[in-house]
Amino acid sequence: MKKIIIVGLGNMGVAHLNSFINSKIEAQLYLIEKRISRHKNIKKILLKKKFNNFQLLNKSPKNKLFDFAIVATKPKDRLKAVEKLISSNKIRFLFLEKFLFNELVHYKKFNRIGRKKITKTFVNVWSNLFLNSLGIKKNKKKILIKVFLPENKLLTNLIHFYEIFRILVGEKFNIDLSYFNLKQKDKYYYDGTGKIILENKMGSQMVIKSKKMENNFIFNYKSCGFEKKVKISKGQIISLYNENKKKLPFPLASRVTNKFYKSLILNKKSGEKITFPKYSLIEKSSKIILNSLFYKYKKKIKIC
Repeated sequence: MKKIIIVGLGNMGVAHLNSFINSKIEAQLYLIEKRISRHKNIKKILLKKKFNNFQLLNKSPKNKLFDFAIVATKPKDRLKAVEKLISSNKIRFLFLEKFLFNELVHYKKFNRIGRKKITKTFVNVWSNLFLNSLGIKKNKKKILIKVFLPENKLLTNLIHFYEIFRILVGEKFNIDLSYFNLKQKDKYYYDGTGKIILENKMGSQMVIKSKKMENNFIFNYKSCGFEKKVKISKGQIISLYNENKKKLPFPLASRVTNKFYKSLILNKKSGEKITFPKYSLIEKSSKIILNSLFYKYKKKIKIC
């Protein structure tokens, strides 16, 4: 029987868990959550779905072969969690949450300890899945994208939109933080309000702007007379140019993680194929973002 491990059962870890149990997956789940206070709620979720093939632990086991491993801890704990997991177990495929790491030295350490697993490590960044849902592809024309996000949600979501812009225009563009108002969220992490602008020399631009709004976002794409304007709300992509308000499913972890697992492990050849970017690609983009923030604010900015 296949073995799957999820390290960190906060909101994102539970979303990944739901993806598996909602599909009634035939696999043994190892669930690692150091906060014992969360265990009761996790068990309640599993029992409600009548899923019994699991082990709920407060630390990673040893000497296991896991087919698929998810590390969904907070960024400050992620390297330590990955080290413990891969030093004592064998992992076929590793799936990491964003924002990968907040310390540049952590990327070096991961590249050292995980060097044999880098090509089989992926990151939960939904940019390509989102573009595919909208039917938006790269072209050589000038593009303009406007994104509206809730206040204090710009940095935490920046990697998704950075990757969308990179996919559409290529590697060479600037990050303008002149209009971004940095704020400290808690003891560890920062976010803010205002806007962040991505722009290349050809005049293509993405403006990511904060707005007083519910926990959703608006995405507006224009290029050569073609325009898409959608609102993402309650897990649905809703067209704002469609009188019938046609809805598409947004690639939430609770929907797509199990499909991604099947694409990798079961070599799924038919039906919907779900792919996520490899670690090496998101590592490069994450480090550019961290360096841009450091040069602007002359201090380390941590993103959750």
